[in-house]
Parts: sequence; C-alpha cells; structure tokens
Amino acid sequence: MRLINTNTNNKLTVYAIIDGNQQVVQTYTKDIVQNGLVVVNQAVNFNSTNASKKAKFTFEYQTSGIDFNSLVIIDNLSLAGPDNDDCARAVTIELDKNCLGGNSTGAFITGPTVQCSGNFTQGLWYKYQSAFSGKLKIETKASYNDAVSVFEGSCLNLKDLKCFNKDEYGFEGETNFIDVENGKTYFIRVAKQIGFYGREDIGELCVSIKKQDPVYPPHDLCDSKKLISINSNCISETNIAAEFDNPVPSLNNKSRADVWYYFRTSSTKDLEIISHADFADVLTVFKGTCTQLVEVKCEDLGGKLLLESPTLNTDYFIQVSGYFSSIEGHLCMEVKDHSTNKPTNEDCITSKAITLNAACQSSSTINSAKSTIKPSCIVYNSPDVWYSFVAPSEKSISLDIQAGFLFHYGIYSGSCSNLTEIVCGKTPDPCAGPIVINGLEAGKTYYLQILAAVNPLKAIEGDICVRIDELSKAIPFIPIDLNLQIDCLHGVLGQVNYTVSGGKGNHTYTGPGANEILYPGTQIEAFVEDESGCRDFVKTSVDCQAPAHCKNSTLDLEIVSECLIDQIGRQTGEVILHINGKGGSGAYYLYGTPNGSKLSHGDTYQIIIIDSDSCYVIEEGRINCPPFDCSQSKLSIAADYTCVDTLLKAILTISATGNLGALSLTGNRTGDQLSQGEKYSVQAEDEAGCSVKVEGEIKCNFDSCAYARPNLLVNYECVVDSNGNRSGQAVLHVNSTSYAGGIKILGNQDGDTLRHLDLYAVQMVDSFGCSISKSGEIDCLPVSTGSQDNLNGLILVPNPANDRVTIYFKKQLPKDLNFSIFDSNGNLLRNGILNSSQNFDLNIKDFPSGVIYIKLIGNSFFDIIRFIKI
Repeated sequence: MRLINTNTNNKLTVYAIIDGNQQVVQTYTKDIVQNGLVVVNQAVNFNSTNASKKAKFTFEYQTSGIDFNSLVIIDNLSLAGPDNDDCARAVTIELDKNCLGGNSTGAFITGPTVQCSGNFTQGLWYKYQSAFSGKLKIETKASYNDAVSVFEGSCLNLKDLKCFNKDEYGFEGETNFIDVENGKTYFIRVAKQIGFYGREDIGELCVSIKKQDPVYPPHDLCDSKKLISINSNCISETNIAAEFDNPVPSLNNKSRADVWYYFRTSSTKDLEIISHADFADVLTVFKGTCTQLVEVKCEDLGGKLLLESPTLNTDYFIQVSGYFSSIEGHLCMEVKDHSTNKPTNEDCITSKAITLNAACQSSSTINSAKSTIKPSCIVYNSPDVWYSFVAPSEKSISLDIQAGFLFHYGIYSGSCSNLTEIVCGKTPDPCAGPIVINGLEAGKTYYLQILAAVNPLKAIEGDICVRIDELSKAIPFIPIDLNLQIDCLHGVLGQVNYTVSGGKGNHTYTGPGANEILYPGTQIEAFVEDESGCRDFVKTSVDCQAPAHCKNSTLDLEIVSECLIDQIGRQTGEVILHINGKGGSGAYYLYGTPNGSKLSHGDTYQIIIIDSDSCYVIEEGRINCPPFDCSQSKLSIAADYTCVDTLLKAILTISATGNLGALSLTGNRTGDQLSQGEKYSVQAEDEAGCSVKVEGEIKCNFDSCAYARPNLLVNYECVVDSNGNRSGQAVLHVNSTSYAGGIKILGNQDGDTLRHLDLYAVQMVDSFGCSISKSGEIDCLPVSTGSQDNLNGLILVPNPANDRVTIYFKKQLPKDLNFSIFDSNGNLLRNGILNSSQNFDLNIKDFPSGVIYIKLIGNSFFDIIRFIKI
C-alpha cells in the first residue's frame, strides 16, 4: 500500500466489517514510509468472533481541504491466519514431545459447537493417532482463556468426547486426562473464550500430550485429610489434579482444586496456619466432621490465617483451595503458635545500617505493622522495613534487593521526623539488574524503605536481603543472553550448539539438543533461564540446503521392521529395524535411529540418509507391532457332525486351527454320538492363553426305517401225503424282524393253510411305522406217482415233475422212435431217437416251467404226450 498525504488534516481509515459489524482496523494521517521508501507492506490485525463467516474491508479517504498531489494506492490484499483452524488441516501432535507452539490470531472457529459454557472463537485443531490404550494427558499453555474439546473419529463424523475448561478464568492453561484406545484417531480443538476473563488480544499457545496416568493428591477429599503436628516443619504437598470437595468457602465462590488437612489443639494459644503456596490460595478452617463441617474462619487472600483462641482438644479441618488466577501449584502447609515478634527495623527510627560493598543484610517483614509513611508512587500503605546507608563519594550506588515477595521501595533524605523523598520505585524487574541511584550527596545519610506490595488488598510477608555497593565497585550486571550456532552436517542437516552469557547463577537451557538432527528450514525456538527466573529467547531456522541436482537423485531408504516373537509364536511388542540405503551415489551416511535398533510398539523412528553428493532422504514412522493379545489370535474351532441313520445318532467331528503352542479341548470330543436335539459345546484353549468356543444342536433328518431295518420273510411248504406226493395244499410261513420292535402282521398269518393257486398277502408294521409287504400265489400242484396208460400204452411219471420223468412203453411199438420236445410256446427243447424196447429216462431240470409236449414218431406210429414241469 502507498499513501502520499499533502494535507495533515487528511486521513485514510481502514475498516473491517465482520458479519455486518464494523470495526476500525487502522487510521493513517501521515505518509506511509519505511526506510525512506513510500511503497511498503502494511500488516494490520482484526478480531473475528464466534465463527465469523463474512469479512469485508473498506478503505475511506477523507480530506478537509486542498489535497493536490495526494496519492493512495492499494494492491494485493491478503488475509493470513493459522492453517490448522479447520479439522481437515489439523496438525499432527506427537506423544511425549516438547509442547507444540502455535498462535490463534486470525483463526476461525470451525466444527461442532463448543460444549463448555461460554462464547468461543479462534479454534486450533490437532490430531493424534493413539499407539496405546490407557490414559492420555493433554496440557495447554495458553496466553488467553482457552477451552479444550476432544473428539474421536474422522472430520466428517466427529464424536464429541469431552470439553474441559478447569482454568475457567484463563491464567494457567488447561490440563486434563482422557481414555484412549490403540489405533483410534483423536482430534483436539483449543478455542479462545471471549467476553469473560482473560485477554482476547493475544494468541500464543503451546500444546503437548503425554502417556501418563493422573496422580491425584492423596488428601484430595476431607475423608482422606492429612494430619499436621503443631509447631513441626511444613509439609510439602501439591493440589495439582485435585478435584473440589464441598463446602464452598464463604468468602470465595471461585475456589477450585482443594486439598485437606487437620490438626488437634492442645492449648488455647493463637495459631498461625501458613500455606507457603505458589498459587492463588484460599484458606478455610472448619470444625465438626467431614459430613457436617462448620466454617470457623476463611482467609480468601490466602498465605496465612490467624486462628484466635482455638478450643482446647478439638480437631480443626483446613481446606486449601486454588482460585481465579492460578488454581493449582505447590504448597508447604504448617500450623504453629502465633508469634508476635516483629522486625527490629520496621520503623525509620530503628532502621538497619548497611555497610557499602558488604554482603547483603537479611531481615523479614513478618508481623511488620502497616507503615504510616509511603512513597508517592504507591497508593496503599503496607507493612515495611527500613535501612540506612551513607552515600559514597562517587554519589551513585547499586541497590540489590532480594525478596521472597513483591515489593516497592522509596529512598529518603533528611531525618526520620522530616523525610524528603528522593526516589520512588514500584516492583523492579529482577531481570534488569540492580537498581542504580544517581545524584546522591556524598557522605550524607539516606533511608531506604521497602514495602510489601499489596496483592490486591493483602500484603505478602517474607524474607528479604539488601545489598548496596558503590556503583564503580558493584559486580557488573550482564543480562542473560542465549546465542545459537547452527552447524550444517554434510552441508544439509542442522545441529545446534549454544552458548550462554550473563544472568545470575546457574542456567537451564530448553531447546534442541546438541545431538538432535534438524531438517533444512526447521524453525528453532530455544530459551535459557537463570536462577532468578530471567529468560532469554531465541528464534531462528536451519538454513542448510541440498544441491539443486538432488531433485533428480535416486537416493532412497529401504526399511524393514522385523516383529519379534517368542517360542510359541506370540509377538513380543518389540521389533528389530533393518535399514539399508539404495540409489544415489552409493556412499551413505545414516543418522537418527541406528540400523538394528530394537524398538517397542508405538515408538517413533527417524532415519536420515545422506549420500556423498549431499543429497538426503528422511523417513519417519511409528512402530506398529503390538504385543500379542488374544485379539490377534487366529485360533478357530469348528464342529461338524454326520447323521447316521442306522444308529439314529450324529457322530461329532471337532477340528481346531491357528493355535499357538499346545492345544487343550474341553467339552465334547470327536467321535461323540449325539441324539437328535442334543446340544454340544467345545472350548479350545492354546498355550498363549487364548480360547474359542463353539456350540450347537444336533439337527438331523434321520431315516428311522434305516435304523429299524425291518425284514419280512414269507414262504410256504407244500403238503405231501404218506407216499410223498403233493396234496395240492400248502402251509404259509411268516417270519419278521425290526430293531424298533412292536411288529404287527396284517393279512395272511403264519401257519395259514392254502390251496394250489390260492393268493396270499402279508404286511408287517413296526413301532416306527416302517412296513414291508409281500404277496404271491401258492404253487403246490397235486402230484401222483401213478398214471393211466394212454391209447398207445405210454405212461409218463411223475407228472407234474421237476428233475426227471420216465416214459414206460406197455405195448409193442416200433423199436426206433424219433422224439421232439416243445414248450407251450412251440419252442424246440430237445430231439433225438429213443429205443422203445426199454424205458426212456429224461432229465428236465433245464426245461422251463409249464406244460411240456413230447412228440413221438415211428414207422406207422405217432403220439404226443404232455406233462407239467414245475
């Protein structure tokens, strides 16, 4: 943008209209100039609230007179904000790493409505895929009042699990725990609360997650209160992660996160109850029991409570709760007899003289009375202590005040009865070094007043140590300074080395370690802190670039993770990582996770390969080889059966596969014979402790008659006379069997007497209803061994016949006779020549049953005889 303003009464105003609400973003009344140039980039901030949907910008130029040669040029308007203000662009956050920084300025609020109470805007999204099942700690460090929502699922199907805003007034950030399951994806949205407590004009944020079970204070509830012995050393404790147990203190309804103590009085002396808390605490004393507490006294500004004239041999309960600005922290609780000892130097007239250039002088403000004298820059009178010193010849001093509380100070000249204020100071910055006072009168006595700062209405007591040096002899103060040096490894990767100068005492460094490998372009944030809590921050980036030819490099990584198993084949949850390089120049340098590393499920790895051409490939991942549990088991069991009709039973067959180690079966076994409708159950358990079960019921369509196997045998016996000749009658024989029993015979019965050519019919039926029928005709042709001669004197016996017949010749016939034998259909059965001088014996076994004709032909002879073949 460019503005050339030729009239000082002219102005250019930029407005932002957010969802119809107009706000002034910036007003310009002078030329927009930077480094002598009149064409510059201008960055402006505007606030969007409650999921703003539309933004409009108006540039208004106003003139009150002649504006010849004025010029306004606007070009390339762009909106910028964090990219992860939408679930689809959520930033992946890693487990057990340093907190992930961010800034919500310019962000919109997207996704489901925040379930915590209040109005919210500027939501930042983070994503985590869990590599374990258990408790996940979520911690935010926000410069504004934040609320945290946790979701499960996908961005298109979010399931709202939890919203927490325990630090509802917005001073400490949020800490809470959720249950997570291995393999599931979770989304975390951190939103800014507006229209309530906390700043809305800042957006710094840092989010971290840890695999950690919550540790609750053991005395979180009144029932688990902790005993304090009067006049003993203080007991160090914490109220971090504590819940709140009623009752609410009468003087502070914003109390949260309380812990409980109790003591028993042995006298009626006044007692001091001191918390030594590093958070905003409320002290409340009760009598009674945990189920029926009666408030005795409440100190809503914390620190120390005076219990006057306690009842002898009585249990008193102490509730320490956090509130408003900082609800959690550490404390050291003690109860002791009230001391009325006061500082010897609580008045100007008894001020403690300080020798210049000597060790600091110790004192305390405990029990100091509220002063009637105060410096001009202080609003309220408060407890104080006094010192005196004689100004050096160089007229300048270095004043170093080390106090365990916030304080103000004043320096006076004159006498205690007629003081003249020289200097007034409010809560000096300890990181700015000692206080320098100039313009003093050499050899003159001055008085130093140190007052406890009111917080907001109650002064904090504590110890103090004061040192005054001649300015030229004071130890030079050098603010703590952090310097980062970035070394490029193989010309590509960055490594950080740091040096620290200045500060007070030992320092603590927070940032990338000396062995940490950083990618090109990585943003580095580090800080150092000294014993006074003073810090120096440094931001920089890794500016190590690979050569241009690396764009066409074939360099690559080949990574194989070998899941380890035990002797029966269970995954142990550990892997061996096999790493090889390929392509590129062929000469490799490997950094990060070493080849052959043994890692556990859920561990992350980072492998960097660089070849001799300074080309590199980076691969990161997470080990996915969970320790064996039965959800991974391939154990399966099947039960089949064969329906056997002849047994009226089913025969069971059991088969199991996928077992690890030995297998044991309980319940039915292969080969068991089960009846229709009978239930079976088999459980298989392998050596890994996994088990499966199969159950079922026998359902067969049995053929009961196949099981019964009914059988019916029917025959008859022809009745013969005393000569063995058939009489033409028969006796019927009926025999039947069945495994089912209960046989009934229908029709003809066993022993019935029937005649030749009579018909018979027999049916058997058993108890299963199975039946067999048989029928037939009686074939018992009467048989006689005697026969009458025919006209030619021929006799054929027997007739009927089965095996043989014989022809007798009673008359003289031609000696040679030709014979032909035919059946009833005229078929020739046999022929030949017989000698009529002797009997003719004929074998008829092979002849068909029925009427058989024998034709005899001789010299002037012809005859036909017949018989019945049976």
